[in-house]
Amino acid sequence: MENILLDKRFIKDIENQEAQYWSEYYLCCRNPLTKKLGLNVNIVDGTVCCSVSKIDVLAFNRAIGIGLNYPVTEDHIKNIIKYYENAGVKRFFIQVSPAAEPDNYKAILNNMGFKHYNNWAKFYKKLDMKLSGFKSNLIIEELKLPETELFDNVINKAFEFSGGSEVLFTQTYKRPGWKHYSAKEENKIIAAASMFVCGKYASLAIAGTLPDERGKGAQSALILRRINDAFDAGCEYIIVETAEDKPEKPSASNRNMKKLGFKLAYLRPNFIYEFH
Repeated sequence: MENILLDKRFIKDIENQEAQYWSEYYLCCRNPLTKKLGLNVNIVDGTVCCSVSKIDVLAFNRAIGIGLNYPVTEDHIKNIIKYYENAGVKRFFIQVSPAAEPDNYKAILNNMGFKHYNNWAKFYKKLDMKLSGFKSNLIIEELKLPETELFDNVINKAFEFSGGSEVLFTQTYKRPGWKHYSAKEENKIIAAASMFVCGKYASLAIAGTLPDERGKGAQSALILRRINDAFDAGCEYIIVETAEDKPEKPSASNRNMKKLGFKLAYLRPNFIYEFH
């Protein structure tokens, strides 16, 4: 696929893959956790809308896949705003891929009160062969059931999430298509990661390292393990989202992907809406 960056079908596929794996975090939750966090997920005019009303974190309160199934219209945007208003969030953002229609979606969003907030980078890697490992003292293995709380602890400290939201990411443990991993040093879990597989695509989902344990190559080792597991599962592509790598705000995850052969598919703008 030489012109993969221009292939709207490919873009739609990987956007839908992200919407599927991210929404599973919400769908797998049950009370009292759902009530405690104010969790909700719904499809509004073809757009997957996820909300965590008790936690003001934009990654948790975002709309994925807009303009892929139906063209963006003012009525469409009004319905999305209404969803988040009813959910009780303070703010949210809409993520718009290059496959979104119509081309003037920015003008529509601006007219509805949205502002450009930042960009996320979408990467992909074609899986042609397994990759050889590199020297490391870390042990990479699949997460065991008694270790799920340790996984949550790593994610909590890595991202400084609040309100207990870090437990979202082990709700999918042992669910179809999901694998969770740990990186251990002297039998201590210092990093964690997960992967979601569906059809020919694999997604590198949540991943984090304890702040005091960074710089030991844990994430590179976890990425490598997931690449090879995705290849063994018959996937053709592995995809991931990271922050944009900017001189004033560098992204270690972004740079790790490039080092391991991932290619930038596109930068995806995030448009924020704030309730007053």
